[in-house]
Amino acid sequence: MALASPSVIAAAVVALVAFVVLYDGWRVTQGRSQVGRLGRLSGGGFAWQADAGRELVRNGSQLVTLGVMMALPWILFERSGTPIWWLLLFDG
Repeated sequence: MALASPSVIAAAVVALVAFVVLYDGWRVTQGRSQVGRLGRLSGGGFAWQADAGRELVRNGSQLVTLGVMMALPWILFERSGTPIWWLLLFDG
């Protein structure tokens, strides 16, 4: 069984990551329209506004994971034979 070329795999990874980024961006924009005001909500629950410090603490592990995901391909690309422009596109 022949392995897929590094460019084909890189294209699939870049497409998947692009889809996730676009979906997350869409969800962020929809969140503001779903919660029109802060405080107690009519359907139950409570909407609040967070400050940057609390968001950084809450999402710190996700930011570290993002950094590792951006750095790891640079360590492995030469061994896999992946063209460097796929890495630039992935991190861009």
